Amino acid sequence: DVNAEVGLSPNFRAELSDALDVFGEVRVQRGRVDVLGRRFDLQDSSRIRMTGPPSLPALNVTALHVNEREQVKVYLTVRGQGTNVTLRTTSE
Repeated sequence: DVNAEVGLSPNFRAELSDALDVFGEVRVQRGRVDVLGRRFDLQDSSRIRMTGPPSLPALNVTALHVNEREQVKVYLTVRGQGTNVTLRTTSE
C-alpha cells in the first residue's frame, strides 16, 4: 500500500508520437508505504527521473521506519532503472 504526495519538476512533460515518452522529475513531498506490515515514511529527498518510456523510470527513493520500542530506525532505499534496480536496507 502506497500513499504519497508528489510534485513535478517545472520542465516535466509527456510526448506522444508512436509511443509515450515522459521527461522530468517526480519529487516526493511526503507519503508512506506499508512493507511487511510496517509503515515506512517516504523521505522528501526521494526522486523519480523520467527520460523516455514511463516503464523505465530512474528511481532514487528512500523510506524510513522508526521502531520506538526497540529504538531502531530502518531505512529502505530503492535505486536504479529498468531491470537494474537495487534494494538496500540500513539501520541506526
